[in-house]
Amino acid sequence: MLGLAVAIFGSLAFAGASSADFPTFSHAYTQRTGGDCQNDGSDPVDALYYDHGGATNATTVTANATGWNHNSGDPQWLSVHAANGGYNCHLMDYQNASAGDLHITRYHIRIWGIPGSPPDNHKSVGDAHHERIVPEDGCGDSVYPNGHSADGSGFDEGREELGRQFIADGFRVTEDIWGNTANFKQCDGQFAGSNGVGVQIQLPI
Repeated sequence: MLGLAVAIFGSLAFAGASSADFPTFSHAYTQRTGGDCQNDGSDPVDALYYDHGGATNATTVTANATGWNHNSGDPQWLSVHAANGGYNCHLMDYQNASAGDLHITRYHIRIWGIPGSPPDNHKSVGDAHHERIVPEDGCGDSVYPNGHSADGSGFDEGREELGRQFIADGFRVTEDIWGNTANFKQCDGQFAGSNGVGVQIQLPI
């Protein structure tokens, strides 16, 4: 757990806590294909930007706070809360990565704006993860599997690194249990899933 005054952070603090229902701002998992955003789950949504958290601002501030200033990667879709109160399937708005998509390992996040968020509290969500390139057998990027490090899988590693970088830059960062813990088979044949924690980043600018 990170013992910093600006944050309530560190997923180990949630050991033994019960999972909550996923929040209403989007569906819990991104999709590899568009259409209705169903039946092709890929990544857990594990990051929320709020206050001045529109997609453009979230992407710019993420690049500045983390140094993840590359914008390459495969497109994904997500069902997000719409202005009419329902949910619509949207292609990602932006993406940030710590290196290009041919680099051997990198941190990566795709970002979706939430059209249904109120004007005085714009929100965006993302799917932070730690991935590697697996060239054999035509396999591309693969999220590090469950148990890869003390943080957990590559999804947990990506979310925790995102939070740490924002904390180091002076932002308020908190965590909440969202419960989206499904495992997804990666192209190297291994499985990766989140521990179901979401990181929440306040953008006051």
